[in-house]
Amino acid sequence: MQPSVVCTVGSFWDPAAREKAAQLIAQGEPVGAYVRGVCGVWGDGRNFEFVDAVCRIKGERRKNRPLAASLPSRLVVSLVDASMIPDPLRPIFLDADELSAHLGSLCFIRLPITDEAARQLPEVLVSHTENGTPILQNWDPTGHEAALDLVDKLLALEVCYPAITSMNISGQPEIVKQDQGIAFATSTGIPMFLVDHQDKGLVRGSYTILAVDSHGVTVVREGNIPSDMLGAILNKPLNHSHIVASKFPQPIIDHSSIDTRDPKAIRNSLIRQLHIL
Repeated sequence: MQPSVVCTVGSFWDPAAREKAAQLIAQGEPVGAYVRGVCGVWGDGRNFEFVDAVCRIKGERRKNRPLAASLPSRLVVSLVDASMIPDPLRPIFLDADELSAHLGSLCFIRLPITDEAARQLPEVLVSHTENGTPILQNWDPTGHEAALDLVDKLLALEVCYPAITSMNISGQPEIVKQDQGIAFATSTGIPMFLVDHQDKGLVRGSYTILAVDSHGVTVVREGNIPSDMLGAILNKPLNHSHIVASKFPQPIIDHSSIDTRDPKAIRNSLIRQLHIL
């Protein structure tokens, strides 16, 4: 780790702080942030300085492992290999507006992408299945207004591939407390950390990961928002046969005010419960 440095702390909901964070990321710097239950590290997935910084920050075990992208669905669906999406899932996973409206900001999604898309993307954002299918793991920030604005600022600065990873030493639990995130950022040379005082603290831990392929939707990892709620939002069965458990207790969500007949209403109600608006 680098010697301790002064880490600027700003509010995720302050436009000036987001602008400063975007400028740092555009310069190849990592930026820490508390994003709905977990501390993460943001950066430019196309910038080798950021990729090297992630390995330095997270340790040797992080080398040669892919990062997640953080792109709005409108920039993701064109990369998807439509032949790998089952017919019942196409109205959601091949329609950017529908995908954002159903799952935006709630989970990571692993999507099969075309070979052409894989060549277009930075290598660090692409993984492969056992049979060689290229995969992009993405967190669409739509539904977290501050994060979406940060990504929009990055895109305006020609940071075309915003990337994100959990804040921790690889192999150790993710950091879920904001004060610990600030301390970690300071000790590892991360120059800025965005705090979120509008987060109610109802969820904790890394995000649930869903994987989509020709067989349907599989829960790869249980996370801060229970997969059964994501299944209700999709109104589709989820495969739980290879699930990795969450490291933290999952929240008890108030269902009393949710119209469960409308999947999008479930998502919108959930987001309202998570933030002080």
